[in-house]
Amino acid sequence: RSLVKKQIDVVAATVGARVLDDDDLLDEVTNLVEMPTALLCDFDPAFLDIPELVLTKTMSGKQRYFTLVKNTGDPSGAMMPYFITVRNGPPTDAAAVITGNASVIHARFSDANYFYKRDKLKPLVELLPRLDSLKFQTKLGSMLDKTRRLESLVEPIAHLLKPTDTPDQIALAQRAARLAKADLVTNMVIEMTSLQGAMGREYHLKQGGDARVAAAIFEHYLPRFAADKSPSSPAGLIVGLADKLDSIAGLFSVGLAPKGSADPFALRRAAIGIVQNLVTTKRSFSLRAGLNVAIAHLPVPASADAISAMHTFIVERQRASLIESGAPVDVVDAVLTAQGDDPYAAQLATDQLADAVKRPDWPKLLAAYSRSARIVKGFADDGLPAVDDPDEASLNLKQALDSTQAPATINDFVTNLVALQPAISAFFDKVLVNADNPALRRSRLSLVNRVARMAARLCDVSKLEGF
Repeated sequence: RSLVKKQIDVVAATVGARVLDDDDLLDEVTNLVEMPTALLCDFDPAFLDIPELVLTKTMSGKQRYFTLVKNTGDPSGAMMPYFITVRNGPPTDAAAVITGNASVIHARFSDANYFYKRDKLKPLVELLPRLDSLKFQTKLGSMLDKTRRLESLVEPIAHLLKPTDTPDQIALAQRAARLAKADLVTNMVIEMTSLQGAMGREYHLKQGGDARVAAAIFEHYLPRFAADKSPSSPAGLIVGLADKLDSIAGLFSVGLAPKGSADPFALRRAAIGIVQNLVTTKRSFSLRAGLNVAIAHLPVPASADAISAMHTFIVERQRASLIESGAPVDVVDAVLTAQGDDPYAAQLATDQLADAVKRPDWPKLLAAYSRSARIVKGFADDGLPAVDDPDEASLNLKQALDSTQAPATINDFVTNLVALQPAISAFFDKVLVNADNPALRRSRLSLVNRVARMAARLCDVSKLEGF
């Protein structure tokens, strides 16, 4: 691998170029050759009028060629009319090898140019009827049916996002949703399915369409792979959520949830995309509410078990992601039990709780809370007024609780524990909670229950190590 990398970099430098980063291609070429020889080839500069992504995908995906761009120090250097092929063997007959590969890429680019020119002749909106012949799934209809569902889902999905998007953004997203799948029936995408979204964006721009709609057409597929970016526009985020939720809800409803390593509809990627996009864009969103909206637009019913399974499926993807990023397992489980329905809120809470458990005084704080939570387990507060408690420690704890506000975040919860811990510890040291007097016992349990309830909707502290 190092030898291949060194050779292609040296060859690229001879024409003032650098190799476009593509680790997957480098790995593939490494595994295809035993005696690498990197050779510089060129192609007709007229082909540079074709979108760069088409040229790059054609070279790397079809021929395992490396793309060259100007070495100007700018990451987005312009593509140059050269490419590098890596021969498996010594550099003998290099000229013939170069001529042969140049001939092959000329044919490939000629086909791509033909497809590109033909596709541009028809506006995307005129391609929509053809989507009816492209099956999404037998019970869920065609890609045209899916497109109509996306259009219907845009507004309710947008309203579930916090903060709610403006009417202008919603209208923009609806326009993008209508055209989002149109490029699936273009010649270029039929030839190379990895160009879906990218060609829709390209064609819409070339046909004089709104650049914001074009961006959303492309962005609704994001992220396409690990480490890929998230949508940068609200419209792209909304249409992407609608698309992914529709796929997960629909396919789970018809019994096509992923099993083992089999995931033909890439639902794991869709679930990861939902979580990543909400976290990256810092938007709160109820997964359960979103799934319910998607289910309501399906042509098939969803069982209670299927609804539970699809929700758990998405939450589990976030769990794996958080643990992979280094968050402690007990912290992740504590947060997701309470806040797993909102990926962005869960991310914030996990970060805060992970910091909290590193505090030097955390064992003392946890002990104070856990003692409270254990003693009121199974206690049902009837809401009756507290009786007068003669014990000073009880009065001190009540006053301390009265001076705190209900925590909205994990940080607030920890701040409250820091303030309350002395009073909680003194209470348990000096007061018999389960007093013989039923009214006094209920009053004291009710007081301690106020401590235990502080973590409600924030995290399940019982899952933390040391509870």
